[in-house]
Amino acid sequence: MAKELGHKGIQDLRVVKTMHERKAMMAELADGFIAMPGGIGTFEEFFEIVTWAQLGFHAKPCALLNVNGFYDPLLRLVDHAIEERFIKASQRQILIVEPEINALLHHMEHQHVPVEQKWIRKETSESMRRNAFGGRARHSGRDQGGGARGATRPTRRRQ
Repeated sequence: MAKELGHKGIQDLRVVKTMHERKAMMAELADGFIAMPGGIGTFEEFFEIVTWAQLGFHAKPCALLNVNGFYDPLLRLVDHAIEERFIKASQRQILIVEPEINALLHHMEHQHVPVEQKWIRKETSESMRRNAFGGRARHSGRDQGGGARGATRPTRRRQ
């Protein structure tokens, strides 16, 4: 615990060696997840848990305690990603957002986490690739021989 502080009065403090171990243990032990206002570490941990829900690794509620609108800018970013079709609109339902803890806990008790069979389809992938490359999908050229069909490749500017 060289970089963090441990609470001296807690009955069950579990110390792990890596962040990955910490997240896996947290995910296993938790009945749900609440992110209170925080910084980059909070965002990273919360969105990893949301991603695990998106991928079907768990069906536990994922909530943001939106005290004084703290998470409003982040939610606008999520909504923008939905508008740009990087996130499915149905997956927005994974996020529970409430400004008050009692309402948040109530919502978490009654939430159903949506499960997608496949979160991206080939036509969505092709559409995103066309949009990213100004209307032209660029392929690696290896799709005739059975390898990496539809893979993109970086392009270099000619000097």
